[in-house]
Amino acid sequence: MEEEKKKSKLILYAEDDPEDRMFFNDALLELKANHKVKFVEDGAELINYLHHEGNFGDEQTNPEPELIILDLNMPKMDGCETLERIRKEEKYALTPVVIFSTSRAKEDITKCYKLGANTFICKPDSFSDLVKILDNVIEYWFENGELPVGE
Repeated sequence: MEEEKKKSKLILYAEDDPEDRMFFNDALLELKANHKVKFVEDGAELINYLHHEGNFGDEQTNPEPELIILDLNMPKMDGCETLERIRKEEKYALTPVVIFSTSRAKEDITKCYKLGANTFICKPDSFSDLVKILDNVIEYWFENGELPVGE
């Protein structure tokens, strides 16, 4: 089991803001984490990725994610709609989903939890805080927590 925890994991992150994607990637590099991140620009692309459709047809280069991170406010398909679609699919019903948003609205937070989010994190204002948050997320989901085992 210890071997499984050290294995590189894939984070699939739906984020429409290129600057936020860059900061997230830089934070992952700063942590020297052995994990990979794949970015998609909106919820529709995330669903295409999960179904291996369109640009994501190659399952070798687009493997199954162990953790999904969703921005809440995205074009085409927002984070709530995307989360709802993910949770309706048996294959991804148990995949951990973290909402990562600038919203601090109680109704957004409540709605996301009702739709099946595993956690809701407000985006920090500084890069150093982003590094700390990402470190905590990785430590929790990939080192301390137990992820569901695929069937």
